Amino acid sequence: MKRFLMAFLFLPLASCAGPRAPKGVVFPAGTAVQFGLPSGAVPSDDLITGGEPNGFTIVGAAKAGVRSVVNLQTERESPHPGLVRQWAKKSGLEFFHLPIDGTAGVTRENADRLDAVLRRAPRPVLVHCASSNRVGALLALRAFYVDGLSAEEAVAYGKRAGLTRLEKHVRRLLVQGALK
Repeated sequence: MKRFLMAFLFLPLASCAGPRAPKGVVFPAGTAVQFGLPSGAVPSDDLITGGEPNGFTIVGAAKAGVRSVVNLQTERESPHPGLVRQWAKKSGLEFFHLPIDGTAGVTRENADRLDAVLRRAPRPVLVHCASSNRVGALLALRAFYVDGLSAEEAVAYGKRAGLTRLEKHVRRLLVQGALK
């Protein structure tokens, strides 16, 4: 039983861009996050996505090997602005705030801004909004514009990261981008 519990807390972690993850800690792609992140997902080895975390989630993420948190929520939508930042800092995590305001904030420019943050954030990194929908939307755009994935591959990646209601909006942007 102890080994079983340890497997959920200390899964192996690899790294893409940014500083390398601690050896021996990995979150395999497609594995559900086990530290209580709402709508938690692992779309790639060193990237965890989800909805709004609480203090226990942040502490659990830090114990599991996460090194950075990127918050896409605006100050007005979070019930306690600044709490995620405080929890992250107290847990020894780097914190980045990139406020994305609803559908209007899901743009190529903001996908590029998220890419810039992800390139400098120590890995592994947890990216969240309120539900994970904006996270998935921006990661789909990033996959298309930055990583060069096809529109269908980018949408599939976005869905693995939490894309739901914003899928039509993302597809429109991808079609516009493909026409340029």
